[in-house]
Formats: sequence, structure tokens, C-alpha cells
Amino acid sequence: MLVDTDLATGVIRSPYSFDMPHAFIFNESQHREPIFCGSYMEMVKHFARAQHYQLLLDPVDSLPKKSVLEKSLASGVYNLSLHGVTMRPDIIGEPPSVTGYSYPLEMMTNCVMVPLAPELPKWMYMVWPLGRYIWTCLFVGTFYVALLLRYVHWREPGNATRSITRNVLHAMAILMFSPNMNMTVKLKHASLRVIVFYTLLFVLGFILTNYHLSHMTAFDMKPVFLRPIDTWSDLIHSRLRIIIHDTLLEELRWLPVVNTTSLDPQFEARS
Repeated sequence: MLVDTDLATGVIRSPYSFDMPHAFIFNESQHREPIFCGSYMEMVKHFARAQHYQLLLDPVDSLPKKSVLEKSLASGVYNLSLHGVTMRPDIIGEPPSVTGYSYPLEMMTNCVMVPLAPELPKWMYMVWPLGRYIWTCLFVGTFYVALLLRYVHWREPGNATRSITRNVLHAMAILMFSPNMNMTVKLKHASLRVIVFYTLLFVLGFILTNYHLSHMTAFDMKPVFLRPIDTWSDLIHSRLRIIIHDTLLEELRWLPVVNTTSLDPQFEARS
């Protein structure tokens, strides 16, 4: 956005917005002048028309440095296609008083984008969501329930027996909520061992259900578990490859409060 200095009067400040308007250009043979379009572009055109601004296309090959951007702002030029993250303060403080903003410029600290880990193999989508604790509980619980059946239902013919190995199938059916788990159980006058058995079975099912729900919720919300990266030390220990713009990398090294020497092997600068 270029200020028409002959008509402009004073400094105009527009409302703050987190979403910076991105400008695009559209050409057609029947139009003599380029047509500007994009998100919030109508608002920008009305703003420029009301404040006597002239919109010009400014092609940018690379992200400008902060000093260059400040000089452009001071002279009344602002590029709408640039996102606010390209404006990074060298030190924490107020921007220069000579800089006037025709549109609010977002001031941000440094941001690092961390890629996700590679996609899991297909068979892991069956094994991994349950977790080692659930699989261990199911494996141990099968023999545990089979052992309890030996002392509870062994008197009922055709169902559980005194043999633990024969009771394994019944135990698996009970744990998996299978229709084959049906047994003739008289709970109206249940003995103490029947009450103890089903109490322990309820506790085991409660543990398995909570393990399953917590793991599946995490699996649905986040396919790959990654340790959160909150500090520079976490970023160093992660050994992740960091794709960063060469201008941003240069400015990061200039910051007095940030020491990026240990991260140099992980940086991959791109222009």
C-alpha cells in the first residue's frame, strides 16, 4: 500500500486483527488494469479509497529483513501480502517511533514448526491403541478368570470345569463380552465365592475399560505421541530436522537472549 502524500493527512490506524489480509493479483485481457483480489481485499480497497491511498503490486522474491521493512513503513509503504511473522523484533521493546502503521503489524516472537513423526504401519493401528498395559491385562486376566472359574462354576455340567486349560475359552468369552459367556448362574442366593468372583471380575473390567478409553482418546486426538517441545533444550534433545528460512536463521543468531549454537546441526536453511 503506497501513501499518496499529496492527499493523505495525518496517520490512520485501522482496527487490530490477528488475520492479516493477503493480497493477490488477477489479470484478464479485456481489463487494462490488474484486478486485486483475496481475503479481506474489499476492505483494503475501501480503506485505500477512503484514505486516498493507491494500491500497487510489489513482487517479493524473498522475505525482507526487519530493517528494510521498517524503512518501508517509515516512508509510507506497506506490503499486504506479507504475514506479520516476517516482522521480528531484535530485542523486546517498543518499535521505533518513526514507524507509522497504515495497517496493524503483528509483533511476534520466534516460532519453530515441528513436523510429525512418520506414519505408523497398518498393523500398529490394531496393536498400538490398546497399549502394552491393556494387552498385558487381557493376557494375564484370561488365566486369572480361568482359575477363578475352577472354584466357582465347576459344579455346573457343560460349562466350566476344574481344568484351568478348559476354562480358558470361557474366560476369553467373558472378557470379550461374547455371547458364549452365558452360564447358569443363580445370583438370587449366590454364595460368597460367586459374589467375590464377580466383584473381582467387575474390578478387572473397570480397569480395562479405563485403560482402553484413555488410550483410544489419545489415539483419536493425536495419532503419534510426541514429547512436547517447550524449551530450547527440548528441541535439542528431540534431534528433529528444522526447516527454517535463511533470513529467520540469521536473525535468530543475532538475538542476544537466544543461543542457537547447539542447534546448528539440526538447521536446514532454505531461501
